[in-house]
Amino acid sequence: MKSLKISLFLALLIVACDPCEHHIIDRGSLSEELLNMIPYEHGEYISFQHSNGHVISFFVNRVTKQERFCIDHLCCEELVFEVNTATLSPDYPIFSFKLQINNADTSHYPISVSIGKYGCMIPDKSDSSDIDIADSVLINGDLYLDVYKLKYQESYWNKDDILRVDSLLYNREIGILKVVMANGEYYLRNE
Repeated sequence: MKSLKISLFLALLIVACDPCEHHIIDRGSLSEELLNMIPYEHGEYISFQHSNGHVISFFVNRVTKQERFCIDHLCCEELVFEVNTATLSPDYPIFSFKLQINNADTSHYPISVSIGKYGCMIPDKSDSSDIDIADSVLINGDLYLDVYKLKYQESYWNKDDILRVDSLLYNREIGILKVVMANGEYYLRNE
């Protein structure tokens, strides 16, 4: 009986640990077209004006790095792709903005946006059917075209947070235009 258990265990171990041929799926570098979907340059300063009149300057740090991801549990298939991150850090102690794009999935290229601990996705133009896109928006006398209107969803973990992000206006040529907080305060891009 003991030898049957050992034999069964060894057979299972041999079948479960079947060696595989390592295969790398390399997505290559992010194209200039994809990098331009986030319109911020490394080293520049972007300013936003708070609804109370205070102007806050944000420093842009933009970095591209290569990442690897094992597709299966034995890592027979490994995906190699690039992630570009633009972090806008304020000169005043509030939240940072973080925008990311990657080429891991070549069927679409959404932009991931994080403001503090809140996040949302801006779809690429081929996948924007369920997002509210305004043909034009007038903000402080300036007309912006093709503006994404994104509403942040309240989650179970953030219900009591008074400084919760409510919504975001985004334009692919300018970037973040307006951030509205749940308490009615807002931040406007100050050009």
